[in-house]
Amino acid sequence: MRSLRLKFGRNPYTSEFTCAHCRGRFAGGGLYARLEHAGNLVDVPVCPDCERKFGLFEGEVDLGHDNSSHPIGVA
Repeated sequence: MRSLRLKFGRNPYTSEFTCAHCRGRFAGGGLYARLEHAGNLVDVPVCPDCERKFGLFEGEVDLGHDNSSHPIGVA
């Protein structure tokens, strides 16, 4: 069976991230999604400013490689 593990919600971490939408650096707040498949981790952190401004995002995610900030667009 193929499976995809998905973790998403308000960002509980205070680490420094690169926003998956605007590519700016931020520490804490915003949204956070992590997809895990076949040992690969793909993170999609969204800064608080983009979360407030746009609210809904989408993108095609390559699960074949690890990525700490997979780029996404506005839905």
